[in-house]
Amino acid sequence: MDLLPASGIALATGYLLGSVPFSWIAVKARTGRDLRPVGSGNAGATNAARVHGRGWLLPIFLLDAGKGAGAVLLGGTLADGDWVRIAGAAGAILGHILCPWLGFRGGKAVATGAGVLVVLAPW
Repeated sequence: MDLLPASGIALATGYLLGSVPFSWIAVKARTGRDLRPVGSGNAGATNAARVHGRGWLLPIFLLDAGKGAGAVLLGGTLADGDWVRIAGAAGAILGHILCPWLGFRGGKAVATGAGVLVVLAPW
C-alpha cells in the first residue's frame, strides 16, 4: 500500500483505538459514577487511581499504554515506513485526549504516549 493512504488509515484507526476510555468504562462499571467530575477532571488512569484507590492505576495504565502500542503496531502492518507508524501513534494520542465518546474531553495521554514510545523507540 502507498504511504499516504496507509498513513490516513493508520491515523483514523489509531484515533478510534485511542478513543476507548478504559478508565471511564472501568469506574462506571464498578461504581456507576462518572470519573470526570472528581479529582483532576480527566478520564485517565491517574485520576482513576487518585479517586478510587491505587489498585486502579496499573491495570488502567497498561490498557491505555496498550492502545498506543497497538496503534503503532497496526500502522506498521499497513505499509513499511516510519511515517505510517507515527500516524497511528498520533491518532491514538489524539483519540485519548479528544475522546469523542466523552464530549472530546479525555485524559492527558501519558500512558498512551508511553505505550507509543515503547514500540517506536524502545531504547
